[in-house]
Amino acid sequence: MAALASTATVTSPAPTTAATTTAPLRCRSLGPFVDEATTSTVAQRLQARGWTTRERNVESATPDSYWVYVSNLHDAAAQRRMIASLNAAGIRDAAIMTEPAQSDRVSVGVFADQAHAVRRAEQVRALGFKPTLQVHQRTLMQRWLDVELKVGDSDPSPEQLLQGTSNSDGSSLGTVQVADCPGASPSG
Repeated sequence: MAALASTATVTSPAPTTAATTTAPLRCRSLGPFVDEATTSTVAQRLQARGWTTRERNVESATPDSYWVYVSNLHDAAAQRRMIASLNAAGIRDAAIMTEPAQSDRVSVGVFADQAHAVRRAEQVRALGFKPTLQVHQRTLMQRWLDVELKVGDSDPSPEQLLQGTSNSDGSSLGTVQVADCPGASPSG
């Protein structure tokens, strides 16, 4: 059906009023939304204003935890000596790793924030050991709405679009951004 409309426009001259309805478009993205219901509500509100929307899902990784460990401890005796040295220095939460792929390691802590992990790694380094700080990342699915606006249209207001909504778990929506669509120039 869209192909027919396109063909009709090519074969017959467009009326002068058509210029106002076919104004150049620019693409803006709203998001990220972590909740499908909120994304749907905002899309409906945008469509009610006459704007075309497309949902775009983007995976992103975010640090989840920070693990500090000492590796290259090739036998149980080396691991026990490491634990004894750490305990003597006041680090009492160290543990020998038993998983086959990690059996040469002693864990000296898993931390929710990087600052505490760095502090622990520095403590272990001060004892003459070579700690490793490994970041564990969690993958998040973020939903974005790409909105086609006419060049003269103002950006949609996230505050107005989100009024009265929250995530399905009742949590706050956080910050919703308005930015150029990926691959789009600032003017469209």
